[in-house]
Amino acid sequence: MNIHPALPSPKVSVIIPTYNRKHLLEFALKSVFEQTYSNIELIVIDDCSTDGTPDWIKQNYPTINLISLSKNRGAAGARNVGINAAKGEYIAFLDSDDYWKSTYLETLVKSLSEDTSSSFAFCDHREIIQDTDNTRYINYEVKEEYRDLVHRSLTDVFIFTMSVVLVRISAIRKAGLLNERIEISHDRELYIRLLQVGNMIHVPENLVTRVMHDSNISSDYKTWAKNVFSILDIYFSTSDNQIHRDLESEIRSNWASIIARESWHKDKDVLFYIWMLGKAFKAAPIKMLSKFRNRLLTEA
Repeated sequence: MNIHPALPSPKVSVIIPTYNRKHLLEFALKSVFEQTYSNIELIVIDDCSTDGTPDWIKQNYPTINLISLSKNRGAAGARNVGINAAKGEYIAFLDSDDYWKSTYLETLVKSLSEDTSSSFAFCDHREIIQDTDNTRYINYEVKEEYRDLVHRSLTDVFIFTMSVVLVRISAIRKAGLLNERIEISHDRELYIRLLQVGNMIHVPENLVTRVMHDSNISSDYKTWAKNVFSILDIYFSTSDNQIHRDLESEIRSNWASIIARESWHKDKDVLFYIWMLGKAFKAAPIKMLSKFRNRLLTEA
């Protein structure tokens, strides 16, 4: 596929933010070039890399629309730069260490074009650990215990990478850009806003490969915890978001419990573990006491 940076009216704008991923970026680019859907523009945002990424792109892929930032803005900031530069009706986000199956864009564009009430579409994906054969498949499942999809998005993570998401640009204009104050999970905060302006479409196909490695930012559980509660603070402090107010304590308690458990499994950080459990008790003391009581009865 030939990528034309000056295409007057591309249907899809593919945005790839990258920072010091020159050794992985080629797999992502190759997967874009191999798409069966061709009405696209490709925008790579180099977030002030120090590994020679911009020169490497210019030398090997001169037709790519490369935007080099003079200051590191983080993933959300880089993506926002790409969104503002995009000409397409749809925005496709691809992380620089992930890659698509050749039918990814064709499949998701078809889904969104057939359902004009939806803000975005997403598909299933697989995760592989870099340089190993370890693979797991992440398939979305409907869960009836949630009041609605916003409730689920506040409580649960069911879209694990923006690489599986195709967004209608008109929906982003209504919902707003990514929140650059949120380092991790800024995508989930955006999905919550997108769900408030339209529906979502799930495509039950594994069309994306997510590469897991030591530099995945989501492995920093302390930053993750800070950002999880920032999302809740933003949502519940907005006067228009009163429909889920009665669930706030439970949601905060659940997240504190989840983060405490994950941090303990990762680093056995006692102080952080106790701090998170304290937040869980503070948010919903009766529920937490009931949870510990049930655990003791089960183990007795």
